[in-house]
Amino acid sequence: VPFDEESVELSGHFGFPVVVSDGHRRDSVREAMHSARVQTTFYPALTQLSAYEPSGPDGSMPVAEEFADRHMALPLSPSLDDAKIELVVSELGRALAA
Repeated sequence: VPFDEESVELSGHFGFPVVVSDGHRRDSVREAMHSARVQTTFYPALTQLSAYEPSGPDGSMPVAEEFADRHMALPLSPSLDDAKIELVVSELGRALAA
């Protein structure tokens, strides 16, 4: 789909996904980012949402669920200036190095 720079500037981006080794690592990185006042979020696999509970264990998708346990989303928005982007990147680097 073609787009121009003005459209990109006006668009709302949501999050930049990062995948780490496991859920414990994800949680420790998110905690460090929170301490640095950088918001992160994560989302469960669709099969882990309450709407899928009636499916029971046969409705699970182990690969999707394992991936969901390892990912988090960093802030991503047209309103992030270079200083905020640098803060997010440097704090992520610190958190991953810990």
